[in-house]
Amino acid sequence: MAILFTRQHFQFIADNLCTEMTATEIDRVADVLHQTNKRFDAHKFKERAYKNSRIIQEIETVFDGIEQQQEIAMQRLERI
Repeated sequence: MAILFTRQHFQFIADNLCTEMTATEIDRVADVLHQTNKRFDAHKFKERAYKNSRIIQEIETVFDGIEQQQEIAMQRLERI
């Protein structure tokens, strides 16, 4: 018996589980989900997952930059 996912399940997956995936991995997930439900809109899912993945990557880039600036500041303070 196949598991039937609802739109909310697909949105949850795109919003929470695909955030750390590459575009290729997101495409593969969309293909697998489409196999479970032929009415599944893979295009919408991919757009949502790509968007969320990019947002997370941008946030991580900002935090990485902040962390680097903190390290530089600490090194400068140690020299004083």
